Amino acid sequence: MEQTKRNETGYGKNQSEQRQRYMELSRKLNSMSRINSIISNQVADILNQLIRNSFVPQMKDMLKGINKESRFVLIDYPSDYDWVNSSYAGFRIEVSNWKYFIIGIEFESRWLKQPIIGFLKKEEYLKKDIDCWEKLKNKYSKKDPNNQSWIYKKFKGPNDWHSRESVSRIESGKMVSDFKEMIQEMLACAEDIKNEGFEI
Repeated sequence: MEQTKRNETGYGKNQSEQRQRYMELSRKLNSMSRINSIISNQVADILNQLIRNSFVPQMKDMLKGINKESRFVLIDYPSDYDWVNSSYAGFRIEVSNWKYFIIGIEFESRWLKQPIIGFLKKEEYLKKDIDCWEKLKNKYSKKDPNNQSWIYKKFKGPNDWHSRESVSRIESGKMVSDFKEMIQEMLACAEDIKNEGFEI
């Protein structure tokens, strides 16, 4: 009987110690989770400010001189827009002599990952057939052939904008230079389609 009591007492003591260790571990994990959340929010805030205060002004300056025959307008977003955490965040550029399309830039994943760029149908034409659609697709990009809104390519620059390299490219203006090259490619493609008698 005595041996049984000792075993029961020891077992109960072990259970109590295990519960205490579990509770302590749980408190530490919760604390780490809060810290990670704070750090994540701070990083997101820094990246949003970098885009808002550096990348967007650089893009606007670049678009002023990219082509004399067209006027380009980078559509403004609200001052508190969250590019980092929003689904399908990106940028839209209106081209003055394009009827059906705008230039679309979009991140396919949150945290500024997997950027794409291409011809995006204007809202009023999203559900309409456009005469030049197939020609433009064959000339510019056949990626995602079933998509009836976009004709796009993967961005040639970094695939992940919250890396150290990407931040450096944004600050130095190299990221905008990457976009300039790809936009010029789109303009040349659009000009070829126009020369065949189609509106863009």
